[in-house]
Amino acid sequence: MRRGRDSKAAGAGGLIAAYGAAAALTLSKPLTIISMGAMFAAFGPPVGSRPFVDAAVLVAGIFAGITLWFTLLAFLIDRARHRLRSRTLFWINRGAGIALFALGIIALFAVV
Repeated sequence: MRRGRDSKAAGAGGLIAAYGAAAALTLSKPLTIISMGAMFAAFGPPVGSRPFVDAAVLVAGIFAGITLWFTLLAFLIDRARHRLRSRTLFWINRGAGIALFALGIIALFAVV
């Protein structure tokens, strides 16, 4: 049975593409950006003798955490994708699409 992409072609490039897609999707959500802004506002401006260093360490820590999370997520999805048949992936994608469509309809009626 055909699995879509060739296994060799999906190597590191597949992981990088999966990571980039997941990161772009997350950054495109307004709730994520608002939550990050709220977190920075809750901590307030850095106080002490080195406020710029403290702010840089905070941003670097958040970046490192996000990078670790999406690297792990992309790796796990890449591993699971190779173990599933094309037909199974088709139905997973179909189910996710139906769920997203239903949630969109519910959100639309909640606003109206």
